[in-house]
Amino acid sequence: MLPLLLHSHTHTLSRLHAHAQTHAHTRARTHAYKQRAHTCARVQVETPLERKAKMRARVEQLRHDRETARKAEADRLREEHFIQNCEPVRTLQSKKHSQAAAANNQLLVEHKQVQKQHERQSEPHTCHNLTQYLRHTVACAGAL
Repeated sequence: MLPLLLHSHTHTLSRLHAHAQTHAHTRARTHAYKQRAHTCARVQVETPLERKAKMRARVEQLRHDRETARKAEADRLREEHFIQNCEPVRTLQSKKHSQAAAANNQLLVEHKQVQKQHERQSEPHTCHNLTQYLRHTVACAGAL
C-alpha cells in the first residue's frame, strides 16, 4: 500500500509541477501579448491609401519646387539677355566699372605716395643718427 500511496503522491506532485509550469508559460505569453498590443497601440499603421496620398503630396511639392527653380532661372537669363542687348544699360554698367577701376587705381597711387613719404621721413633720421654716430666715433678716436 505504501508504494501505491507514494506513487499517487508523486503523481500528484508531478501534475502540480506541470500545472505550475503551464501557468507560468501562459502568464509569460499573456504578458508578451499585452506588450505587443501596447506597442501596436503606440505605432501608427499607415494604410495604403494614406501612403499613396502622402506620395502624391510629395510629388506635388517636388513639382512645385522644380517649377519655382525653373522660373527663377528663366528670369535670371531674361535679365542677363536684356542687359547684353540693351545699349544704354551696357554703357551705364561699363561706366560704373570704369569708375570703380579708376577709384581703385587712385587709392593705390595714394597708398604708394604715403609709403614713399614715410620712407623719406625715416631716411633722414637714419642718416642723421648715422652721422652723429660717426662724428662721435671720430671724436673719441681723436681723443686717443
